[in-house]
Amino acid sequence: MSATINPLLLQQTAEKLQVLFQDFSPAESREQLWQLFSLTISGAFNHQSVAERQDLLVFYGHLQEVLVTLEQLLAPTITPQNRGAQAF
Repeated sequence: MSATINPLLLQQTAEKLQVLFQDFSPAESREQLWQLFSLTISGAFNHQSVAERQDLLVFYGHLQEVLVTLEQLLAPTITPQNRGAQAF
């Protein structure tokens, strides 16, 4: 049985991605994601300039909104068998 995708949630997801890509191109998004990851695991986040930290936090906020919207969009299709790690 396949789940029906809610068109409103699909539109909201597209809008969130548009906002993300207005601030960060897809290439910049990949770079920001890597920077956020590498700086976090290395402990060097606080050694970045205020502007660089602010950019990373803005990127994180956009990414968080996209993920929340995607979760709502895909919730009917997520089962215990195909669910990844739970949010903490």
